[in-house]
Amino acid sequence: MVAPLVIAGIVGTGLKIGGDIWGGVNARNDARRQATILNNQAILEEQASAFDALQAEKQFESLLGEQKLSVAVSGSEVEGSVLDIFNKTISDKQRTMQNIVAEGKARANLLRNQARQIRKAGKRSLLGSLIGGGGSAIQSYASMKGSSSAATQFYTPTGGTL
Repeated sequence: MVAPLVIAGIVGTGLKIGGDIWGGVNARNDARRQATILNNQAILEEQASAFDALQAEKQFESLLGEQKLSVAVSGSEVEGSVLDIFNKTISDKQRTMQNIVAEGKARANLLRNQARQIRKAGKRSLLGSLIGGGGSAIQSYASMKGSSSAATQFYTPTGGTL
């Protein structure tokens, strides 16, 4: 028959191991959820920057249209400095759009990197809990092995000693 203290030790160890592992699983799952949220935000950042680039393009197209209208109303020839103004507006438009998209991609990449780090932290937490649970099991086994031999050596089911 196994001594009640040994049974209590086994149950306690089981609860400790289960709690350690449960905590690690929850931490990993929380990290996965956070990483998913960050990845979704990264997608939204890219979409928002693409939209902003289109809005900027419309503004530049409107500006270019106003410039062309001014030249047409004034009766000037489209040459020399007037062409330079048109070309600068077109160049500014392209550069602005590229910058908007690049900034959006940079923000998205930052969010994705954060998501990767959070996911890794969740995996490390789970691994740590598994190692901690294993360590608890070994420590408990060693402790019970040392004390149970003395406790169970003289134990009888009726509660008496030999």
